[in-house]
Amino acid sequence: MSRRIQFRRIEVRVGFLTLLGVLVALVARGAEPIGEFGGDLHLLSSFAQTARSPSNYYIDMWEGQTLQSIVSLHGLTNNHALFVNCHGKRISSGRFAFYPHQSLLKPGVAPPYYSASDLGTVLGAARARNIHNLVLAACNAEGALSTKELRKVFPNATNIVHCIAGELGYQPMYLQAIVNSSWAIKPVYEWREKNDRGEFQYVTGHTPVDGAKRFAAYTAELFRPGIDEPFRVQRAGRELLDPDHFRTMASRE
Repeated sequence: MSRRIQFRRIEVRVGFLTLLGVLVALVARGAEPIGEFGGDLHLLSSFAQTARSPSNYYIDMWEGQTLQSIVSLHGLTNNHALFVNCHGKRISSGRFAFYPHQSLLKPGVAPPYYSASDLGTVLGAARARNIHNLVLAACNAEGALSTKELRKVFPNATNIVHCIAGELGYQPMYLQAIVNSSWAIKPVYEWREKNDRGEFQYVTGHTPVDGAKRFAAYTAELFRPGIDEPFRVQRAGRELLDPDHFRTMASRE
């Protein structure tokens, strides 16, 4: 056998093994639970909390992860709702991404980004179809959040609560939108002042001081089934999540 033929067979074998390695890598990559934006869906699943009520679900990506306890303590237990507590921003593709608070990640690890579709994947298709109230904490500073995209994943969501376009989301306002009626939501202000050690710190309160920033209230877009455009946009409040509660109160008056 000539050396040329031996080299040819070696080249073919190396080429085959290389191709096999690439195929194995592609299969393995396809099997990994990776979201639309490359985020680890196993990690996203770890933020999904087991519901204590029949139809409420939580994806809590915020520091402390106390959202479910707060909502349950205020008597919201069966609202066909998905509560998502997290950061949000427009990424380089121009689309909106949800991502976790840095305290929930390992030090130095860049935050993973997740799409609306990723939220639906983690929740499951059947549960996603059963969501009527979608309650999102994420900032919307660039105005990239799309309710049309959200309703493709959650087709029966008729009440979508979110931060107003161009605004940052703040926990005090998000929680008020859940536990208070829209007409009872109080303004919250933030300002900087020196503490006893002479260090600057940020303080919040209901009474403004000079230079204070007023936090924006959350908004609710209300939809009719099968219609892409909202029929009403209003300040978010508990009455949209729990209308039976308010009807009961009215009947007692």
